[in-house]
Amino acid sequence: MDDASLDPYSDLWDGSDPDWVILPSSDGDDDGGLPYNRRTGVAALICDDDLAAAVLRTMRAHGVPVVQLGPLTDQVARDQSL
Repeated sequence: MDDASLDPYSDLWDGSDPDWVILPSSDGDDDGGLPYNRRTGVAALICDDDLAAAVLRTMRAHGVPVVQLGPLTDQVARDQSL
């Protein structure tokens, strides 16, 4: 994968928005995952598997953390009680 293909995704690892993290894949694939913004709750869905893998490799190489989300049911319950 050439660098030009990755350029549109550089904000996921360049520090301009430090809230991007990697959510690990549920199947335990160490190379898989999903770019996720903790502040906005937005996931970056990349439909091209090869490009997605290259983006995730680049994010990891730049030290973007891999994190687990806590249970969403607690948040949903709090939101509904407002």
